[in-house]
Amino acid sequence: MPWRFVGRAEEIDRIRAALNEVAPGPIVINGESGMGRTAVLARALDLVDGERDAVIRVEPAGDAPLSALRAHLPDDLRDRILRDAAFGDAVSAAASALAERAGGRRLVVAFDDAHLADHASLLALRTLSRQGTAVLVATRSTSPWPDGRLDPTDCLRYEREMRTVNLSPLSRDEVAAVLAAVVGGHVHPATTEAMHAATGGNPRRLHDLVVGNRLAESMVVDGGMWRLGAGPGSVLAAGRVDIAKLVEAVGNAWRELAVDRADELCRLALWHGVGDQVADAWVNVLLLRGRAAEGLRFLDALPDGRADTSVELVLGRAMTLAFGLGRPAAASEFLLRSCNRMPALRDRLLAYRAWIIAVTGRPAKAAEVLAGVEKSDRETAVFVHATRAAVALVRNSGNEAVFHLRRAVVAAETCHGIPPWMPPYLTACLIDAMLLAGRIGEATAIANGFHAGEPGSGWEIAVTLSALAAGRGQRNKAAARRVTTEHEGTGAKLSTAGSDDTRARLISSTVMSAPSR
Repeated sequence: MPWRFVGRAEEIDRIRAALNEVAPGPIVINGESGMGRTAVLARALDLVDGERDAVIRVEPAGDAPLSALRAHLPDDLRDRILRDAAFGDAVSAAASALAERAGGRRLVVAFDDAHLADHASLLALRTLSRQGTAVLVATRSTSPWPDGRLDPTDCLRYEREMRTVNLSPLSRDEVAAVLAAVVGGHVHPATTEAMHAATGGNPRRLHDLVVGNRLAESMVVDGGMWRLGAGPGSVLAAGRVDIAKLVEAVGNAWRELAVDRADELCRLALWHGVGDQVADAWVNVLLLRGRAAEGLRFLDALPDGRADTSVELVLGRAMTLAFGLGRPAAASEFLLRSCNRMPALRDRLLAYRAWIIAVTGRPAKAAEVLAGVEKSDRETAVFVHATRAAVALVRNSGNEAVFHLRRAVVAAETCHGIPPWMPPYLTACLIDAMLLAGRIGEATAIANGFHAGEPGSGWEIAVTLSALAAGRGQRNKAAARRVTTEHEGTGAKLSTAGSDDTRARLISSTVMSAPSR
């Protein structure tokens, strides 16, 4: 598979400008492990004037004095200075020998991984740099050092005209260019964002993931662009990807409600055998994608009964049953059983149950369930107020719904454990309640701020959930298909079909107040 060198134009230009000077100081290329220091050094050598300059390549060869330069010294001189000379004399003699080797041309020393070299070699090269007879171009890792180890490149820190070239991670556009070269075509923006997030823009990690793990072979063309497909035939090598970073990227994408990116990242996590670590996000993504049955199979396959002992996954299963498969009664029974398994969270689980009952069209039953619930924590309070608001909306009591929704929104914004879809969902409900109450000005002001937010503000997620809840039967898959989002980075766009169900009022009011995109 081809691997294209992209980016680094600014860094290469800085090196080119330095090499064109008469007597430049040392050039040190900094970057964490895998950031492409060696590749940039190779590009820098392409800029060397072959007629004016003589190039030698140097690598670390141990801690013995001058070990990195030993291969470039005459045999007799090498033996003599290493055997007889004092440290300072040996450094000076090595510098003189290297200058003579250049034969009157300027010496360009390419020193890869100079942070691993012996100190004497760096001191000899510093001497040549100070004399103006050599240009030192060195690479240095900025990754954490082993305890107690000193960096020999520190001797260059305050040299005259020293240039430091820092290699930052690849941008999303640069990752897109690399991926396009590998697969031979444009890659879907969501896939690009997922790869960028999973690797942090680190070229080596990206190479290990896409080429080393043969991930490119699991990509398919969808809508004229390449994206992740059904997956490899076996679990990919976890050692080729930073699992902690991948799991963190999934969490970030889900908290930002970047569903396309979260979808791709969750696939990567599953392919690397860590689906249990991203289960909270994946079960919700599957629900929003209209793949509820797959979500239940995933939950059932989790090890050690985790799906029934995690409150987040319990809610995910209940919503999948109620909204995804149109089985609110089964969801209600499941939450009751969960109260027995997790008695410490009884009030929260009952609040979940009441909310699901309310939004699936049984307000009297929901009010009955709430009668025994105490708002023992902030998340429970959010769902209690959301339930009471849903009951009020079904009863056409707009002002009462506004009262509860305002409190739910405030509580949700300060509750770190709340599902990320809940704040935008409550905001959409609040807009709907204000319209019902005839408070058009307030509704319009909130709607403008809500819909005018950056992509990923969550309004499309709110409408999707409402469509699924209103479907409650075989219509749920059609509702999920009608509610579609384009990639977050190119601007979210939503379309819904109308519904004659009065409980779908939220959908119609939200869509009508949304600007065209």
